[in-house]
Order: sequence, then C-alpha cells, then structure tokens
Amino acid sequence: MSEQLERIEKYLSGQMESAEKLDFENELQRDPKLKSAFDQFKVIHDALEVEVEDNLRNQLIELASRNKPLNQRRNWRLPYALALAASVLILLVAGTWWYLGKSLNDPALYAANEYVEYTRTNLRAEEPNRSYSDVFDFLNRQDSAAAIARLQQRINASPDDTEARFLLADLLYRSGKWQEAGALFLQITQGKSVLWGEKAAWNYLVLAQQNIWNQDAEDILKSILSNTNHSYHPKALKLEKIRQ
Repeated sequence: MSEQLERIEKYLSGQMESAEKLDFENELQRDPKLKSAFDQFKVIHDALEVEVEDNLRNQLIELASRNKPLNQRRNWRLPYALALAASVLILLVAGTWWYLGKSLNDPALYAANEYVEYTRTNLRAEEPNRSYSDVFDFLNRQDSAAAIARLQQRINASPDDTEARFLLADLLYRSGKWQEAGALFLQITQGKSVLWGEKAAWNYLVLAQQNIWNQDAEDILKSILSNTNHSYHPKALKLEKIRQ
C-alpha cells in the first residue's frame, strides 16, 4: 500500500517519467480500487494547493493594505478555505481507512498492492555489465510493443539473462498479459538467480491470487513460508493470514 501511495504522490507532483506515467495511467484504468484512492488523494492535493494559494494571496493583500482597513472579503475567505480543506481531509482520511481496510482483508487487493515492479535502481550484483538502455529508449517513446520485442530478442540470444526475463515479465504484466507474465515469473523461480528468483516467486503469487490460485502458487507460498531468510517471507506470512 505504501508503494502505491508513493506512486500517487509522485504522479500528482509531476515527477514521473513519461514511460512510468503511461504505465501508471494504464494501471489506473485496470484497477478501480487504485483509481478510487487516486481520485481521493487528488481532491486533497488540489484542495491544499488552493489553500496555499489563498494564504499567499491574503498575505500579499495584507502587506499592500497595511495602512488601510482590512478587506472584508479576506476576513471570510481564509476561514472558508480552511473549512473546505478540513472537510476534504476528513473525507480523504475516511476513504483511505476504507481502502486500507479492504487491502488488509482482501487477498487479491493486498497482493496487487504489493506487486514488485522492475525499476532501473534494482540491484545488479549478479549481472553488472548488462545494459537495457535500448529497451528504455522504446519505453520513453511509449512503444511498449517494441520494448517487449527487443527483450524477447535479447533472451533468445542470451538465455541466461535473468534480469531481461524479469523486465519482460513486468512489461507483459503492465500490458495486461498476465498469463504470459506468470509463465515467465515461474521460469525465473526455477533458475539459479536468488535475487530475481525471490522477486519472481512473490510476483507469481501476486498474479495467482488475482486470477487462479494453482498448485505452483501453493508450492511457492509454502517454500517462502518455510524460509525465514527469503526476502518476501514477511509478505507471504501476511498473505497466508489473509487467505485463511
């Protein structure tokens, strides 16, 4: 949940790159719960901007009219803006608590909120010399199909490129091709990479929980639960508790 809130804030503040922004907008269309949370945060974000603007304007008016009677309009405008912002804040808090409550009790929603995305800041201790700038060039041009095709070419040429497989699975997931993404994540869990294998194992559970829970998912969940050193052991414990 915290990761989704950070993404909403990043989007509203205009700090997302074009490819990430497009992916987030597509996800908003696919996930009505995320869209609902986004709409509520946007309301408070816009309301606070109005409040700040009004405060600055009122301060300028006060400075300009220091030796004149205070403008009556200013006397009621600030309290009105503050009351409006407070009302919106109450609605936002109530909505956020509802959304958090849903995520804590709905396995599919909890899993969706905890999906592990590929980012350029991922550790590359196992494959430090590989670069995916060509793939990101396509993504920056909002050409996901070309990026996916390029990754498939790279994997065919270098079957041991586990990071490319994870990135491809992530792009397929974002494109709505969950079955193909799940198959790739499952392949990665059966490979030698611990770093990407753990991420892929958790993401396979995420996809299975949102679609059809199967024996592979059951085996992966049991494996993670039995390994306290697994990076996603705490999340697996929470998922198991919600599923009961």
